[in-house]
Amino acid sequence: MTIETAALETTPHRARRRRRLLNWIVAIVLAYVVIGFVRGPMVAQDYLARLDAGDEVSNVSTTTVPMIPPLWMVSITGRITQPNGTYYDAHLVLWIEPVTGYVMEVAAG
Repeated sequence: MTIETAALETTPHRARRRRRLLNWIVAIVLAYVVIGFVRGPMVAQDYLARLDAGDEVSNVSTTTVPMIPPLWMVSITGRITQPNGTYYDAHLVLWIEPVTGYVMEVAAG
């Protein structure tokens, strides 16, 4: 077997291996994006509801932005109505890891 023959035989195998690696990378990135956009706002809403336990949370809106993987920044705004009828608007900026549900509160107002 000559060097040229050996090089020709291994080239398709390398190309197949690179394509398979590229497919895995694309699948991981897509999974990160889907999980972040689907689960990020849900985790933020649960965090807001848990933070104001016993109060009614309404008019909730979220904005989700990718951060440094695996974190997502979720800005959440909602009206908190207390049992005595008074209410206030809450605004939180959270960094969320959507797979585990870990939340870091960055800003609140």
